[in-house]
Amino acid sequence: MAPRYDPGFALVMAVRPVTPTAVQFLPPGHAVEVAGHVLPDGMVWVGPSPEPGSNGEPSTIDESLPVATVVSRRDDESMWPAGGYAEMRSGCRAAYLRWLADGRRNPRIDVAYVLLFLGGLERRLLVDPGDATERERLMSEVRRLTGIYGRNPVIRRHATELARAVPLRFREGRVSDGPPPPVEEGAPLPDDLRIGLAELARDGRPLPADWALNWLRAHPESRLRTPARRAPAEFDELFRRRYTATFGDGMLLSPIKTRLDVDYRPVNASLGPSVSLIDPELSEIAPLLAPVGRLRALADDVARELDPYSRWLGRNPDGAGSPAARALLPAALTAEQPGPRTEDLYRHLDAALDGSEVGSWPTGELVGRWNPAADGRISRDETRLLAETLALGGYGLEPDVRFGGPAPSPEGVVVVFRLRHGAVVDATDRYLAAALTLQLAAAVTGSAGRVTAAEERLLEQHLEDALDLTDAERERLRAHLRWVVDSEPGLGGVRGRIRRLPREDRAAVGRFLVGVAATDGRVEPAEVATLTKIFRLLGLQPETVYRQLHGLITGDPSTAPDRAAAWRPGGAVRPRPEVPAEPEPLVLDRGRIERTLRETHAVSALLSSIFAEEEGVASGATGAAAGNGGAPGAVDDVTLPAGLDAPHAALLRSLVGRTVVPRTEFDRA
Repeated sequence: MAPRYDPGFALVMAVRPVTPTAVQFLPPGHAVEVAGHVLPDGMVWVGPSPEPGSNGEPSTIDESLPVATVVSRRDDESMWPAGGYAEMRSGCRAAYLRWLADGRRNPRIDVAYVLLFLGGLERRLLVDPGDATERERLMSEVRRLTGIYGRNPVIRRHATELARAVPLRFREGRVSDGPPPPVEEGAPLPDDLRIGLAELARDGRPLPADWALNWLRAHPESRLRTPARRAPAEFDELFRRRYTATFGDGMLLSPIKTRLDVDYRPVNASLGPSVSLIDPELSEIAPLLAPVGRLRALADDVARELDPYSRWLGRNPDGAGSPAARALLPAALTAEQPGPRTEDLYRHLDAALDGSEVGSWPTGELVGRWNPAADGRISRDETRLLAETLALGGYGLEPDVRFGGPAPSPEGVVVVFRLRHGAVVDATDRYLAAALTLQLAAAVTGSAGRVTAAEERLLEQHLEDALDLTDAERERLRAHLRWVVDSEPGLGGVRGRIRRLPREDRAAVGRFLVGVAATDGRVEPAEVATLTKIFRLLGLQPETVYRQLHGLITGDPSTAPDRAAAWRPGGAVRPRPEVPAEPEPLVLDRGRIERTLRETHAVSALLSSIFAEEEGVASGATGAAAGNGGAPGAVDDVTLPAGLDAPHAALLRSLVGRTVVPRTEFDRA
């Protein structure tokens, strides 16, 4: 009979009985006719029945055995108690052959027939294998059968195990030469992981970091901490870095006597209880506790480094990747690559500065770009992280809590500047003193309104004269000046900073502040009130303010601060080059004024009411005036200062209440 072509299969053999002299496997695409049943696509063993008690293939189809011509329902539904084709009843042989001929797809067939067929495939795949193409065709058939009969747990288990075993049996090369297999905490150790570790120990090769990490995750005695689960990518990367730093090329593993057992337990009884899939000389390394203990200690250290980042993610689960989140990562993870969103922040700052060295931003805008979940608010600790993030990109921030500044107000402004001279690492006492002086000076000049251009120029000149500061400190101090001018922080938070100011510098600071207040030629009562408050904070006598102001009015060099002098932290007041002299100012008797101020409480009450001294100064003076029967502020009823008549007392009061008196007006008085 000539060969024919079945469009559903490959070229098939002539449909006629085949009686081989030995057992053979018909590859996929080869047909055979047995007892009138055409098995169209092979994948079966044919030949003489195996001898009883031998390891012959139970599924071998012996065409010499009788086959019933009629298949009963009983034969379809049960082939037992037969163990193989040769032991079946003739009706069961007919049911089995019909199932094979119909394409092995009847869902009601007894699963014992399916297992018999799978047993034949096991032998061909694991013991007497064909080429790789045939193996793939056979495994495809296993997957197809699982789709039809997989609800049966026995079939599902054997199909799954066969799919695992075949790649192991025919692997080329070493498992450990490739990447480690994926693992899952709590699941059994994967075979590939066990084999790879055994190969590394056998060959004396170091354990790669990725293999160490997956071994740690999969080991039954390992319980990784929360950061490893909440931030797996960051944990893995930091673990690799720390592992390399600790073990170099990798930890070395030593073989042990316990042999590695990776086998397949077949459904085909003739193959024995198990089929070994690996080199029998490999050691069972994976369950060892000692090397995993060293890895676990390293993992705990890594988790501690990631704790702040992990806790932040716990509070802000959608914040991963933001500049605020990355600021909490160890420097080892951010030094080389700041992250795309952090780079976006740097680009925004560069574009907004537009070539300038310094610029102001609303706090909420900058904080929102740094941490979208912050709603514009930022704590002191977060301000420190923001400043560190900006420094990595070459930008400085003011106020900066690392250098004595407060946390930015959500409704306020912050100043960003380019770090042309590098970042200031530590806040020196000289820098802190200079920054404090700027804030105090701005508080004085701003108490009567905005800082004037002349006052701001004096403050800028003060920066230039602070010769003991480094270039980086001066750069930051200029930005700090920009912030105090733009944000007008007043005296908030200065009390604690003043405590760090050396006592020997405080008098010089006070003189400098009085000089700043008088720079524009006028000293407003509000400025005097602020000066007296600052003098108290500095531990100086508030009356010194009045004396120095009188010195400015009278031109008495013994009491007046040098308007053109700049205070340097830790140094003396250095006068500037003299300017052309103005008309000779009025000179008053300083000693007489001081004696007068000491002898009467009434003048103190008057000064307090004029200068609006804070923190209870006015209340004390007012009480003294009230004790003399006069109402606070009632000038006409005040007792005359000792030694002065009424006209001179009036002159004294007019001088105290004013900062500048033209000579012509004084002569008229």
